[in-house]
Amino acid sequence: MALGAYAVASPRGCGHRLVLDVAVAPGLAPAVRDVATDFDRQRHEVDGRCVRAVVRAADPSGTAMVLSGTGSVPGDTTPDVWIPDSSFWLTLARGSVGDRIALDGTPVSMARTPVVAATTRPFATRLGGDGVKPTWETLLRASAEPAGTATAETGGMTGVDLRILDPAAQAAGMAALVMMQTLLRNTPDAASAFTQLVQNVRNTVSPTPESLLAALGRGTKGKAPVLIVPEQSLWAYGHAAPAVEAEAFYPSEGEISLDYPFVPTAGDVAKRRAARLLEQAMGTARARAAVQALGFRDPGGHAGDGFTEVGGLSPRIPRTFPRSPAAAVTGVIAQWNKLSLGTRVLALVDVSGSMLRPVAKGVSRMQATVQIGQHALATLPDDTEVGLWTFATHLDGKRDYRVQVPIGPLSTRTGSVTRRQSISFALNAVRPRPDGGTGLYDSVLAAVRSLRSTYRPGYYNNVLLLTDGRNDDHGISLTEMLDTLRREDDPARPVPVISIGFGPGVDMATLQKIAAPTDGAAYHALTPQDVQRTLLKIIAERIKK
Repeated sequence: MALGAYAVASPRGCGHRLVLDVAVAPGLAPAVRDVATDFDRQRHEVDGRCVRAVVRAADPSGTAMVLSGTGSVPGDTTPDVWIPDSSFWLTLARGSVGDRIALDGTPVSMARTPVVAATTRPFATRLGGDGVKPTWETLLRASAEPAGTATAETGGMTGVDLRILDPAAQAAGMAALVMMQTLLRNTPDAASAFTQLVQNVRNTVSPTPESLLAALGRGTKGKAPVLIVPEQSLWAYGHAAPAVEAEAFYPSEGEISLDYPFVPTAGDVAKRRAARLLEQAMGTARARAAVQALGFRDPGGHAGDGFTEVGGLSPRIPRTFPRSPAAAVTGVIAQWNKLSLGTRVLALVDVSGSMLRPVAKGVSRMQATVQIGQHALATLPDDTEVGLWTFATHLDGKRDYRVQVPIGPLSTRTGSVTRRQSISFALNAVRPRPDGGTGLYDSVLAAVRSLRSTYRPGYYNNVLLLTDGRNDDHGISLTEMLDTLRREDDPARPVPVISIGFGPGVDMATLQKIAAPTDGAAYHALTPQDVQRTLLKIIAERIKK
């Protein structure tokens, strides 16, 4: 870029200072400060004013929010130059702000670090001894397997506890999601597979690489620990003499690198000229050495001297994971936000006489439903709010339904036990009423009204209806219930009814009619395995809305 006479390094004094506010991702900030110190000594001048660069560490997520105008962060202001850890942030900021971030062409990278996998040294040694070379695909498959289980699909690797950084706050977390979705794109029922992965990792996401690595090997429930983390964070972790040593590995499909783009954001012309001078200073050999000294690679992917001193790190230029379009990045974050939304579910379980019918040898519909409920309960995170009602006809006096456990977070206590335990005990104690009919319509309407009256914003509030029969009660009619659901519908407090009709002979037409006015859905399941798959599909449906 030709700078002209207005932007030169001046050996003499100059007039008022032109101060550049430079916001840099925390890990790279020390290197940029070193460069800025030398830059200031050179007394660069723009329009007769000496340029001074003031560098501050700023989390990219907060700066992106400030620049996009979608929110504010205490102490964070609009910078003149922004160096986030990844161009992912530019994609998200541009998507919400349009032309507010004035970019002169493609931003230049200041440093790079690939997002790699890491595990404990003992597990890495075991993999090497078994001749296992993990790929991203086998890691994803192994994350869905129980502890100690190894299959051909997992490349001989046992079940792993896969953990990532929070995609809403960390670019490395976004990279992990993008890789997951790309790898699953051609699998059968890709949406459900991606949903399962999100459900597996959402309970253990970490806010920073430091906290993710600090928990290495803890709370894995017998599974082998595997983290998806920036390479530079592993370098810093290894140089801090940790109690649990980590080992990096580079899956064969390649890695997504964090690229630390240099982004002038000031609207002032003089500041933009000054920013270009600082950008040139960041491209010198001295600047590259400062970057590499912190465990980063230079913009070309070259590691510094001594890079292999930490276990498993490789100085070779990493293979690049297939590039995803900008829309894929914004799309995957939107899906994460929907799938990781807190869940508030009121389970409405049929205990009519027809639940005594067998679905398998020696297993009744009621027994199968309890097994399914216990399995689902065990997988839900502690912050999930769950309530349990049962229904038949005249189950509680004149009411067709009974509140077994009031809705609330699974982790809170109800008496001497947690709500999770209360629901588990209640499920085990449930018995069908041999002479009981199916009081469907009154119970569904009562459940929807109850959930709406206690609606929680920021949660996915829904009624989960588990039934095998038709309405046998002489209460309100189907038409009256549907008219009431439509009349009482509140777009600000949606409560979809999600129905699972279990077993043969289910009146699916009626269940679909119940779902329609609530923007819900109805599914038919013939086996317990069908129900489990359906529960996963129900969560996956969020990303389509």
